[in-house]
Amino acid sequence: MKRLRMLVVLVLCIGLIMGLGSSLMAEQITLTVTDWSSTRENYFKDLIPKFESLYPDIKINYVRKPSSQYPDELQTAFIAGVGIPDLPMIEISSMGRFMKGKNIPFLDLTDWIKPFRSKMIESRLVHWTYYGKVYAVPQDIHPSVLIYRRDLFAEAGYPSDPTQVDKLLENWEKFIAVGQKLTKDINGDGKIDRYMTFLEPWMQYWLMLLQQRSGMFDKSGKVIIDSKTNIDTLKFLVDLLKNYKIADLYPSGAALYSAIDDGNAACILGAEWHIGYIKQYTSKTAGKWGAVPLPAWPSTKIRTGTQGGSAMTITKACKHPDAAKKFLEFVFLSKDSIKPRWASTYQLPPLRDALTMPEIVNTPDPYFGGQKFGALITKLARQIPVYYMTPYWPEGLDAMQNEIRLVIDGKKSPEQGLKDAANKVRDLMK
Repeated sequence: MKRLRMLVVLVLCIGLIMGLGSSLMAEQITLTVTDWSSTRENYFKDLIPKFESLYPDIKINYVRKPSSQYPDELQTAFIAGVGIPDLPMIEISSMGRFMKGKNIPFLDLTDWIKPFRSKMIESRLVHWTYYGKVYAVPQDIHPSVLIYRRDLFAEAGYPSDPTQVDKLLENWEKFIAVGQKLTKDINGDGKIDRYMTFLEPWMQYWLMLLQQRSGMFDKSGKVIIDSKTNIDTLKFLVDLLKNYKIADLYPSGAALYSAIDDGNAACILGAEWHIGYIKQYTSKTAGKWGAVPLPAWPSTKIRTGTQGGSAMTITKACKHPDAAKKFLEFVFLSKDSIKPRWASTYQLPPLRDALTMPEIVNTPDPYFGGQKFGALITKLARQIPVYYMTPYWPEGLDAMQNEIRLVIDGKKSPEQGLKDAANKVRDLMK
């Protein structure tokens, strides 16, 4: 009996040692994260060591790829079944290309994300929801603002304080009136040297549509590209350029930042990521800027919009989805991720804690003359209108952008251009 007990104990000890040895010798998990953003690269490189310290059995292989090739390369990997990353970042305008048909390459995150939804700005999840299911976790929300040159407003006899300029530019009618005074031929050669603003037509057009609760598709997925609201708004955009003549098209490439630095535009309208680039590349005018909400349309009074966006997905090819979810939570859903994300990217996370975080809300920004820029965009983030995505979003975007160029060039009317864009998308959806 005694020998039997000793034998049982010995067997148990051997089993325990073997189990421990197996655990110690377990293969370490490696997850591949892919991205295209140089701005976000700094954020990831800051947080990845912290994540690996917290989870020593998980290693992150971060790969940044050229932005121009990124969506095509990812789609090729899915088709070939080779080189598929575990956690790819996806740009909002390209998400739809991966969502057609039954073989969606991403994990359904709907149930997993439920405990986090109360911490998020819910409207942002709509953009990453297809067929009623959430397939990605957004990293941003991108409220849009108008930034203006304080000195140029003062020179024209207008107030320059943001509170007063907010009232001065509270609607588009007032924007035009102010723009007609600020737009001028400075050197007397008969050519306009300073415009009220520059337009990259699609960028500002899209913001104007969102302000009026319009867009590309309605909630049911119906194409609304050629709606009356969209046509009238495109007419207005053309008027700013050709009738009121208070706007000019964006200069190409780096020339844009030189023109802004030289005072060729009194204000710029764009999402906070776009403003971040302007801030980065226009150091000559640092301290001369202010920021206010967008001018409103009388039908809605909405004074912001949103443009662009990125999210992280988990692919079905990922062999360690539980580990991938830990990384996803750490970098995009934890409260500790907010401050480094803001510091690295100057982009507001779609987390409710970000809207009240002192480091964002209460910090004066020297570029904006000491104005608390974070306080403005966190306020506007609560007001961003919802718009709806479908798998045909990429095709709709291409069609609209192409037709808008033709309209701006005078080759088509706004009605015809948007009708042609809408019919292209409708034909694809049949």
